[in-house]
Amino acid sequence: MSVKISGSGSYIEPSTVSAPSTPASGKVRLYATSTIYLKMKNSAGNEIVVSTGSTQSVTASGAATTIDFSSGDIVTLTLNASTTLTLSNPITGLFYFIKAIQDATGSRTITWPGTVKWSGGTAPTLTTTAAKTDIITLWWDGTNYFGTSTLNF
Repeated sequence: MSVKISGSGSYIEPSTVSAPSTPASGKVRLYATSTIYLKMKNSAGNEIVVSTGSTQSVTASGAATTIDFSSGDIVTLTLNASTTLTLSNPITGLFYFIKAIQDATGSRTITWPGTVKWSGGTAPTLTTTAAKTDIITLWWDGTNYFGTSTLNF
């Protein structure tokens, strides 16, 4: 089912896939789960993806922690242990935000997946002081995340 919204070739197309697929040229595709995504492609073939910014909370309490971005693109990650992250279900073109909070003990570290590429080529050294917060911003290009950090809040 398609609903024409305006102009020649402009439609909202319901999607039954797990992520918004690329719409035909000049169309818009809307996809919703816990996060609403809008993916648009103009007649020149340029694409844009927009998200509503759903939040999720994840606790790193062991050696391995998974962040599933289909549950939200803004993540509060409480570090109760040092952990190796796995990042899953990203959508090409979206930004993801991780607010990493040290627990009352502090000294927790994160090992990032190899698909995260950092400005300057090296992962940031997170603030390890108890109860301190670091903000990590990731952009997914379909192959790699490109990351930046703002530290020591």
